[in-house]
Amino acid sequence: MIELKASLRKIEELKGRMKELEDAFQIRDRDYIMGEAVTQVREVADHLQTLAVQANVLSVKYESESS
Repeated sequence: MIELKASLRKIEELKGRMKELEDAFQIRDRDYIMGEAVTQVREVADHLQTLAVQANVLSVKYESESS
């Protein structure tokens, strides 16, 4: 009976450790996903800036041709 109680305690201990590891993996995954999202936002911002410059060049070109 004592061995059974010790085994049950060990099982509960391992369950707690598994929960801690799952939480750690979730945090790591969340940090990775957030990093990827930031990278993609930066890429979109760079692309939008490029498009804004192109639009400005076309606008100046159109104005000079209209004059």
